[in-house]
Amino acid sequence: MLIDLDQFKIINDTKGHGTGDKLLVETAQRLLSNVREWDSVARLGGDEFVVVLENLSGNLGEASLRAEIVAEKIRAELSKPYWIDGNEHISTPSIGISMFRGHQISQEDIFIQADTAMYHAKARGRNAICFFDPVMQRALEARSEMEQHLRGALMREELQLYYQLQVGCD
Repeated sequence: MLIDLDQFKIINDTKGHGTGDKLLVETAQRLLSNVREWDSVARLGGDEFVVVLENLSGNLGEASLRAEIVAEKIRAELSKPYWIDGNEHISTPSIGISMFRGHQISQEDIFIQADTAMYHAKARGRNAICFFDPVMQRALEARSEMEQHLRGALMREELQLYYQLQVGCD
């Protein structure tokens, strides 16, 4: 799971980095309290955390269900108010999940997939959980290719702009 705290920058900017740091420490404690002792929790940097759940199940469907249950527990826990220096702060998580077994895909690809899923969770309105789906990756690749072609067309001056006057008749 890749977890990003929604609107964390606002807390940092308005309340200061000291408050933001305390919120990150509290977030880490909440994450640790919602996983098993053999699971891994790490802060990647900024307001991003990674959670690796091990040995969920040999069955992908069952493993996905267990991952979703843990992710929902984490989402609910991180959505609760944070009390820092007597002040209430609200932050919610966007969680992207990539399922993998053993060494079938590289560590880098796992992170890319979880990151893609996390951004889809943000696009859904934040405070959401999203599993990686290969369709997401194909859509991102298609969009990237289209942007690349459009940039090339602009550089080669292959695009023209036309204006059409529109008149409203009431």
